[in-house]
Amino acid sequence: MSDSPRYLYRHFAADGSLLHVGIANSALRRLAEHHHNSRWYPFIKHVVIEAHPNMAAARIAESRAIAEENPRFNEAGRRWGSAPRRRSAR
Repeated sequence: MSDSPRYLYRHFAADGSLLHVGIANSALRRLAEHHHNSRWYPFIKHVVIEAHPNMAAARIAESRAIAEENPRFNEAGRRWGSAPRRRSAR
């Protein structure tokens, strides 16, 4: 694992709901990649970026965010061992 800083980003919709959480070396470059590859990109209205000292710390934060904040469009974040998102009964 790299000791270089990593950035945890959160993409939010206009209503404040969390769309996606991820990790990147450059959160802005990753946002541009989502522009071309993510069907939910047009819904992004607000981005929060949080710095972590290394990949291990970023993965822990990402797993917690996915488990506790239930982002609507996360799939890849579960690769680090977080539990599947709970679906609310409607």
